[in-house]
Amino acid sequence: MMEIPSTPWDEDPSDPLAHAPVSADWVKRDGQVRHVFTHFALELDVYTARIRRRPKLGADFRWAPVDGLDRVALPSVMRKVVRLAQQAE
Repeated sequence: MMEIPSTPWDEDPSDPLAHAPVSADWVKRDGQVRHVFTHFALELDVYTARIRRRPKLGADFRWAPVDGLDRVALPSVMRKVVRLAQQAE
């Protein structure tokens, strides 16, 4: 399964943008993603940014078109992240 780039799932991430995959003008979106796993509940803040050109990223990354994300193997928590990010557009 794939995922949207994110921070480690810590109790209190001190600087979430330190984990951003590219340098950009990131904007924190209103609301949070809430997801319950078997042994814990997760609340995620979502940040989005627009970039002009596709930067070269490491082998751990793969680009997927926004209009094709429904065909990508994303876990349900990551689908929630995508929905919240798209609401902001």
